[in-house]
Amino acid sequence: MARPLLLVSLLLVACDSAPPVVLDASQNAYFGSWEHVSNEYGNNIVSDNMLLIFHPDSTVSYKRCINRMNGYSYTTLPDSRLEELTNRQLVISGGVWILRLTKELPIDRAPYASGDQMFLDVDGLKLRKLKDGESSTHETWKCESEEN
Repeated sequence: MARPLLLVSLLLVACDSAPPVVLDASQNAYFGSWEHVSNEYGNNIVSDNMLLIFHPDSTVSYKRCINRMNGYSYTTLPDSRLEELTNRQLVISGGVWILRLTKELPIDRAPYASGDQMFLDVDGLKLRKLKDGESSTHETWKCESEEN
C-alpha cells in the first residue's frame, strides 16, 4: 500500500499546477526575437551568443552558447514556459515533469530604443531585437555540442 501512495505523491510533486505567465499589454515590447552575437571577450571567453524569442503564445525559446579557451557551455530551451517576468528577472523552464530545467536570467534593462533599434539587456548581454523578416545567426554559432 505504501508504494502506490509514494508514487502518487511523487507525481503530484512533479506536476506543476501553476499556470504559465502570459504577457500582458504592458509587456508587449518583449514579443519578438532578441539576439546577442559577440567574439573575443577576454577572460578565456572566445564567444558568447544568445537567442531569446518571446512567442505570441507567451512561450519562450532560449539558446546560449559560450565558447571558452578550455571548453564550452551550451543551453537550449525551445518552447519553454514563462514562469516569471519582471523588469528585473526572467524565469523560464523547459522539459517535462521532474526533468524540467529552470533558467533564471537577470534583466539588467527592460526593452528600450536606441536610434531605430530595440535592445534588451539580459544576464550581462545586450540583445538586439531582430526586425520583421530578419533572420537570426544562431545556426552559424560554433557550439561543440551541435557539431557532434
